[in-house]
Amino acid sequence: MYGDGTYMTNLYVYEKECSSDTKKSKKKSKKDKMTKDSNGGYRSLKGSTSNRRGLSRYGTNCERLGAVLVDAPPNLGPGFGDFIKTFLDSINADLEVMIVTHEHLDHMGNGNNVMAANPTLSRFVTGSRVAETIHAFQTIDYGNPRIREIMSPNPDYPRYEFTDVFEGEATYHFGNQTLYLKELDGHTPGNLLIWHDASKVLTNIDAPVFPKWSPFFELAIALNIPFAYKLFDEYRAF
Repeated sequence: MYGDGTYMTNLYVYEKECSSDTKKSKKKSKKDKMTKDSNGGYRSLKGSTSNRRGLSRYGTNCERLGAVLVDAPPNLGPGFGDFIKTFLDSINADLEVMIVTHEHLDHMGNGNNVMAANPTLSRFVTGSRVAETIHAFQTIDYGNPRIREIMSPNPDYPRYEFTDVFEGEATYHFGNQTLYLKELDGHTPGNLLIWHDASKVLTNIDAPVFPKWSPFFELAIALNIPFAYKLFDEYRAF
């Protein structure tokens, strides 16, 4: 998990192209600057990722690793894509998948920089309602020059072509990692919930659970207040 204290993004690293010899380990160059942790794995750029139980064991028996990025907040800066690329290169990994949790630009507006810096990124995952809303925004921004001129002050609005769009809920397997995704309401229609079973981490980006916010301040500016209360029942199910 990486962020500036207000906006955060999750990065899940998974194993691929692994040999059956578990004793084989990748040689680390001096520039890797990795330290071994108590879980038998390696981590770098302290604070930028989680290496809890179940996440990939960097530098073990895998020639290459893959990664899933959740959202790309623009306030993390235009260099965020390069930051992700530099970190993943240090652990011999490629960014291959991006999950978009909802259509607000403060969570998906850095997509262009992430895509440009990570050419291996080829899969884009979201729910059907989020995809529909994003496509509507892109029609406004790109479908008619006059409408774009009037309504879109941001010429760098990212264009997303989703390769994986699910309805309701879905389970995705990325190498040795499994993510359960579910469409919910509350903050926005179809706002995604993400459950990573191996680490027991539940993520519901911009859900109405913030210190000193909930149940006030419009429940995190939720569009559906009644459902925002029901979200707590969803969380308890895990």
